[in-house]
Amino acid sequence: MARCLPQQTPTAPQSPPSMRAPHDLARRILVADDDLELRAGVRDLLGGPGFEIIEAGRGDDALEIVRRGPLDLAVLDYEMPGCTGLDILKIVESELLGIPCILLSGLDIESMAVNAGARAVFRKPVEPLALRGEVLRVLGLNN
Repeated sequence: MARCLPQQTPTAPQSPPSMRAPHDLARRILVADDDLELRAGVRDLLGGPGFEIIEAGRGDDALEIVRRGPLDLAVLDYEMPGCTGLDILKIVESELLGIPCILLSGLDIESMAVNAGARAVFRKPVEPLALRGEVLRVLGLNN
C-alpha cells in the first residue's frame, strides 16, 4: 500500500504522449473516486477510441498508479480512503510527475486545490458535459 507522502528522491517527469511509442498513443486517464457509480459514469463519459481509463477506488491505490505512470490526466475525488485527492495532487507537484489533475469534491475546496496545482475543480454533483469539455481542454483536444 502506498503512503501518502512524497518520495525522498523525485522521479523524472513522465513522457508526454507525443514521445510515446505509436502503439501507446491512447490518452491514459486515471479516474479515482471511492464512489463506484461516479467512477462508472466518468468512465462512460470519457471512454471511447483514443482513451484508456484506469480506475481506482482508494487514494493510496490511485497514488501507486500515478507513480507508475505514464498518465495524461488524473481525475481525483477529494475525499477517498487512504489518501485524499489533494494529497495526491501535492505529491504529483512535489515529485515533478507532470500529470495534470482535476479534482472533484462535494466541499468548497477550489482555492485550496488551485493553489496546490489543480487544473480545474468541480463541485459534486458534476455536470458531465462541463467535465468532458475540461478534460478535452486540459488534454489539448478541444477544437
